[in-house]
Amino acid sequence: MGGKDFGVLVFSYPPTYLLIVLPLAMLPFVASWVLFETATLAGYLAVLGRIAPIPLGYWLAITFPGVIINFMCGQNGFLTTALIGGGLLLLNRWPLLAGFLLGLMAYKPHLAILIPLALIVARQWRALIATAVSAILFAATSLGVFGPSTWRAFFGNLAITQKIVLDQGGINFPTLQSIFGAVRMWGGSVDVAYMSQAVVAIYAACAVVWVWQSTRPFALKAATLAVGCLMVSPYLLQYDLVLLALPTAWLAMEGFEKGFLPYEKVVLVLSWILPRISEPVTMTSKIPIAPIVIIILMTAILRRSSHCEAVDYQPQPFHLAHLETPA
Repeated sequence: MGGKDFGVLVFSYPPTYLLIVLPLAMLPFVASWVLFETATLAGYLAVLGRIAPIPLGYWLAITFPGVIINFMCGQNGFLTTALIGGGLLLLNRWPLLAGFLLGLMAYKPHLAILIPLALIVARQWRALIATAVSAILFAATSLGVFGPSTWRAFFGNLAITQKIVLDQGGINFPTLQSIFGAVRMWGGSVDVAYMSQAVVAIYAACAVVWVWQSTRPFALKAATLAVGCLMVSPYLLQYDLVLLALPTAWLAMEGFEKGFLPYEKVVLVLSWILPRISEPVTMTSKIPIAPIVIIILMTAILRRSSHCEAVDYQPQPFHLAHLETPA
């Protein structure tokens, strides 16, 4: 880093993530940064291209504000989006491969809590078993490579991370994109913040159960799960909002194909621009924009789910001639 002193930074990831970090650490800093971001960006674009296989879809995917934010931070939002989105797209046709990808989300488990719930509710047993096996093998490999001390350090660090980062505001509360951060930013107590987060998490879990146990369109199931992943954890940062590209694309394509409900386009615009307007340095007032928009997006998806015909279908490419060329 050119001799710059950044102090002590908390590494709160499980040792599974070290398997990804280690090869990159063998390269010069800039080279590893560009390689990681470029490779994971390719996965992100492949998934978004499959959800919205039209030229306009690629334009919106690459200009999504979360892209530049994640790239400049050198963070893993592209990887998270590629794993969750890729797993969901493969779920019905290749459940074992889908489970393998979803199991790799063990590197960031606080964003993967609802994935097993969705698979259980949908009775996707093969994918569920593959997810568990993938996560176990991922963890076992890291244990074999780095030894048990890294796992002991990880579990020992959890309480410290919670106390310093969340309870004491080691990360400025406006930086947190969760309802927990919003309550703390407003001056609420730690207990009230955790209770508020629990309410939002329960709302997300109930939404996933309601949609995934039905025969509603797959796009709405996938969108519900993707949004729900952002609603469960109190530890949610700006680069994690790259995951919003998935539900935004799925809901938009549903609207283009079947017609938009009132105010649905407004919600989509807010969701698409959210990573930019939620940036702490651009906030002129103490308004927790991110959790509000995320909850509104989930509500919009549930409203469409309640209006749509209960007809299940496999995700197929959309044929939208009037969108083949961007305006």
